Formats: sequence, structure tokens, C-alpha cells
Amino acid sequence: MVSETDVAGIKLPKDELNKLNLGYKDPRRIGMNLLAGYHPLKKETVDKITRSGFLLYNILNKVNTLYSRAVSKGSNQLTELLETGILRIPEIRDFHRELICSGRRCLPIIFRGDSPDSVQFSEFHAGLRGLGYLWAFRKTMEKTHPPCSTFSFENLHNHLSCFKNRMLPKPAAVCVDEKGYTCAPEIDYLLKELFGNSLIKIRRYFSPGIIHNRKPQNLQDLSSFTLLLISPRRMFWHRGSACKISFKWTPFLQKIIYNSWFEIIQRYKNGTVDIEPAPNIFFEQKVIMALLWHAQYREYFTQEERTIFPESYIIEDNSTYEFDGAQYSIDNIIDMPRRQREFIVKYAGLDLQVNWGGQRVYRLKNLSRQSARRIFTRAIGSYKKHREPWIIQKDISQKKKISFLDTTDNKMRSDNMYTLYRPYYLASPDGKSVELIDILAFFRKFFKVHATNDSVCGLVKIQNGS
Repeated sequence: MVSETDVAGIKLPKDELNKLNLGYKDPRRIGMNLLAGYHPLKKETVDKITRSGFLLYNILNKVNTLYSRAVSKGSNQLTELLETGILRIPEIRDFHRELICSGRRCLPIIFRGDSPDSVQFSEFHAGLRGLGYLWAFRKTMEKTHPPCSTFSFENLHNHLSCFKNRMLPKPAAVCVDEKGYTCAPEIDYLLKELFGNSLIKIRRYFSPGIIHNRKPQNLQDLSSFTLLLISPRRMFWHRGSACKISFKWTPFLQKIIYNSWFEIIQRYKNGTVDIEPAPNIFFEQKVIMALLWHAQYREYFTQEERTIFPESYIIEDNSTYEFDGAQYSIDNIIDMPRRQREFIVKYAGLDLQVNWGGQRVYRLKNLSRQSARRIFTRAIGSYKKHREPWIIQKDISQKKKISFLDTTDNKMRSDNMYTLYRPYYLASPDGKSVELIDILAFFRKFFKVHATNDSVCGLVKIQNGS
């Protein structure tokens, strides 16, 4: 039963988000449905989530080390495995190699995991996406719902203020379009809350000029600054134009890297400019998870590090995969009854047009045998012919019964929905500690849960008595 407090407490964030123009699609309303009250999590679950952030950071650091070593030694196996999609363009590949091997710590300060079961990550990302919603939800929900000591607007404010202070004494800058906006209203809102009018705005891609207080400046006018990226992919991709199937070095790409970014990248390498998150596009691909079970690389990772991901393997012809101690061939998996076929197959490379938003992600129990075989054939051919990897993972999706405000008609409803928990983390400058900032929860009728206009979004709270 949803209480009157819950109803009032969720309508207030909706109204506030509308005032802030944070609607997901329609600017007249918040496009996502809103969770009634807080979603409870046990303390031991939150402790595991906290530990997982540190382990994830260690894994990303090890991947950078292995990759740098492979590049310096001219080893092809790992570089071919990781340099997929847009990194198949020679100029962008060399550009990316130079960044990762520059000696700078190419790891993010803020990053997140996506966890369908609150225990393991099905993928991960770097950057600020989603934190604008989290900030707005925390700020408004607490007017009617008291927070817990672990998760509160005060704690969120302190963590992001710490992030802001890491930028200092260098001023912060962000790439914007011709109207002075980033690609996401929630990020514009968050940066305004954090930096006020002090944020420097750099015109994106085709002009290295800066707009600061509406007056154009030149990059040379700033001795140093920190460039805030929405995500690493923003350096390599704009409206899909960088992902032509021909993978040719086009004038468009040349403008992105040499005209707009050349000076920034040179200054990043010499330390006068910082970029957050680091310009490391490996954060945008899923094949990294399969390295932890790969015969040649698993020894570099600990058993505890493997616990934060479901078992993951690159799909290759005539391969067998071990799940829960049992061996399976592709034919074994296809021939299983649907209910037992609890696996996810997904594209895991760096084609930036399709490796986001649940595209090319397939739940095998939802497919016929013929459809499952077609997906495996496609995955095998993709890796064999083009070195574009697909992976198979254990399906860890789960459902929870929730109550929420349906923003299409302003009515409260209850339903069983698939879950996705997004814990955000803050890493220390030396990478020796990682703090849990907060957790954003999403729910959806469809198993591909993410921020969309038919999903439910809300906050978590540590369960009483746990």
C-alpha cells in the first residue's frame, strides 16, 4: 500500500524536475516514471557494492597496464582484442595508443557500474551521466522523506564538492554546442549547481575557441584548465559520423582530432590540461569483462575481482564455456529448453553507434532455437572476419515489485519489474581508495533496463534493522 507521504514525496520531485527542464524526452514533463519512496537495500549489499567499486578500478588499471605493455612490445593478441570498432581506423588507433601510453593515469575520477542484481556488474561506464538526476532527486525527496545516514543530499553534495575541488586550482571547462549546452539537460543542470557561472564553455569540435561569460576567448588565454567530458566517447564520436563502416580517415575525423582537439591533447600530455574522465575509450566496451576468464589473461586478475562480473567469454567458433562449474558448447546452449537458457549474448566492441542503450543485447531464453543460432552465427562471424567481439554472460537479471508514479497520467501504480542499480564511485588521486557516492535505481518491464521514457527511476536507502 502506498502512503500519502509517498504520493506527496514523489510528486514534489516530479514538479521540481519539470521546472528544471529535466524531462527525458518531452520538456513539459519528466519522461521517466518515478519510484514512490526509497528502494531498500541491505547494509551488507551496500558494503559489497562499495567494495566492488574498488575492485572495478583495479581491473581497469590492470587493463591499462597490460595494454601499454602489449603496445610497447608489439604484441598483437591483446591489441587486436581491444582495438575494435572506431579504433580500427589507424589514425585514431595511434592517437588512442599515444594517450594511454603517455604515462598519465588514464583512469576516471568518477565512474559507475550497472548491476541487474545489486551484486555483479553487467557493464560499467565513466563520466557524469545520471548524476544530474541523482542530485535533483536527492535535493527534492528529502523535503518529505528523511534520508539515511549513508545516502543523503548532504553526502552527495560533499562527494561532488570533493570532485569539484580535485579540478582546482585549474578552472573547469566543458564542450558545448552553438547554443552553449552540452548533450544532456541533466548535465547542464548538475554543472550549473556545482560550478555556477565559473564554468568555461568550449565550442565543440569545429572551433577551438572558448565562450566564457558570452565573450569569445582563445585557448592560449588559459594557462591550464580541466576539461569535463560527458563520457570518453565524446572525444571520438559526434552524431554517428565517426563510425562509417568503411573506417576511412575522413575530413570530418581529421577536423575532430587535429583542428578541435590537437592543442587540448598536446596540453593534456604535458600536464597543463586535465581531462575528466580520462580520454580512454576502453571504458566504452564490454570485452574487458571477458579478459578475466580469458585463458591468456585470467592470471593477472584475482578471484575476488572475478566476483564483480558474471562469467563472461568471447564467442568463438568451436569454443566451450564454463558456467557454475559446468562446460557448455554453443550447441549445448542452443538445445536447452528456453527456461534453462539463462544467458545473455551482447556485442562487446567499440562500434559507437550500437554499443549503448541495450542495442545488440539478446536474452537467449526469449529466443527460439533458430533465432539463438542466428545470433551465435552472427557473433562468430563478426569476430572471425572483422575481429569485432561478442560475449556470452550468465543472465543475472531479476525482478522486484515496486510502486511508482506513472508520469503519463499522474497515477500511482505497482508492478513487478526488472531492476538495474547504478552505483557511482569517486576515486582518490592516487587510486588507492574508492568511495561509494550514491546509488541510482532503475526499473523496467523489459529486461534491457536503462534510462528511457518507460522506465522507473528512484533512490535507494539502507533497509531498517540491517
